[in-house]
Amino acid sequence: MMADWNNDQAQLWNLSDLSNPVQVGSIAPPSQAGFIESAAFMPTGGTLAIANEDSVILYDTDPADLVSELCTYAGDTITAAQWTQYAPGIPYQNPCRGT
Repeated sequence: MMADWNNDQAQLWNLSDLSNPVQVGSIAPPSQAGFIESAAFMPTGGTLAIANEDSVILYDTDPADLVSELCTYAGDTITAAQWTQYAPGIPYQNPCRGT
């Protein structure tokens, strides 16, 4: 897994096949956090640290943990609109079905 960033979001990439990197998601910190200045995975893996001028926000990137967390917050259904907002570029599927 690798993280790359622009001013307002970090992209997560699966590099298991270096000839065919695949974007697996993106993380957009809250707008009040300011522009992303750097991003790095913690040495233990799975946790991504995103830093701006005056703070660091830690994000869990384990898919199973994220599905559980999303479903807890969203309830039984994540709508296509919510999916587009929080998982841009990834085709819609309801991850809470059967959790």
